Amino acid sequence: MMSYDDDDDDADDVMQYWPLLLLVVFPVLTVFGNVLVCLSVYRERSLQTVTNYFIVSLAIASSLISPVSSHLSTRQVRRGD
Repeated sequence: MMSYDDDDDDADDVMQYWPLLLLVVFPVLTVFGNVLVCLSVYRERSLQTVTNYFIVSLAIASSLISPVSSHLSTRQVRRGD
């Protein structure tokens, strides 16, 4: 028979995984969105301006940094620092 204390322990275990889940989902969405920006500028001739090339370079940089920073943050959360 389960007691209320067991339910609380299960809830605490689940709550520990939320930050890890968010640290995986956000970088995936970030890279996906940045790829969409790059593709839209590449495919649409009217978007190929100097300003949009700058935005594409920022999207590429963000796509490269996001997984790295997420990995480091995930390690920090898992260690409890």
